[in-house]
Amino acid sequence: MPVTLDTIRDVCAAYEVHKIADMRDEQLQALIDEMTDLNILHQEDGGKGYVFNRYNFYMMMGDWDDIERKLREYGNA
Repeated sequence: MPVTLDTIRDVCAAYEVHKIADMRDEQLQALIDEMTDLNILHQEDGGKGYVFNRYNFYMMMGDWDDIERKLREYGNA
């Protein structure tokens, strides 16, 4: 499911990952562009949002519990 910059920012705000949630639009876009250049993400056709370029990137993050735990840890760091 593609995610937009607003979705990324909202999730980061919810998990108190302020380093990303508080970025200006152009900073967040630069981060996403860098991840696109590194072939981690790609933009869906029509510019509807971003998805992982390979399923491997998604799988390396673990299951939802792992992802949520890591986000909470990062937010509290």
